[in-house]
Amino acid sequence: SKLVINIKYKQIKMIIDNKSIGSITNEETEKFELNNDGGHLFAVLSELYSKPVESTIREISTNCMDAHIMNNCVDTPFIIKLPNPEKNLLTLCFRDFGPGLTHEQVRKIYKVYGVSTKTNDNNATGCLGLGSKSPFSITSTFYVKSYFNGKCSQYTCSMSNAGIPDISKTPIVF
Repeated sequence: SKLVINIKYKQIKMIIDNKSIGSITNEETEKFELNNDGGHLFAVLSELYSKPVESTIREISTNCMDAHIMNNCVDTPFIIKLPNPEKNLLTLCFRDFGPGLTHEQVRKIYKVYGVSTKTNDNNATGCLGLGSKSPFSITSTFYVKSYFNGKCSQYTCSMSNAGIPDISKTPIVF
């Protein structure tokens, strides 16, 4: 069974104004860093949402809509398949019809928190580089398929027992 959700597009301006405010000092200045020894940072990011299921659906749906905007097909609905335990369907799946991502784009976007293809795109909703990783708030493993130039590539994103995520290209099983 398929659930097709048609979402009306409403443009929201998302480019963040990064006006620099600094200080002048004769003292040594150092930039802040993020330490992820032991996966603590990823654990915090995985618990970012107070309603993880709803938030993941919102985040991925928003990415689907942004992909449709990029591909100029906003009137084409993207597809969401919801879990149905009665039919032994235990996965939540999204399918958009956007331009797809190259292998390098998938690796760059999914393996680095804070990386987004939409940072400088005022027609897109997302831009913080967190939404694509939102499935980690509800599962330790999820799959990404990218349809680019007529080819499909599949990736497995998984969280280790130490709380550190990784991504690997995986063969497609039909």
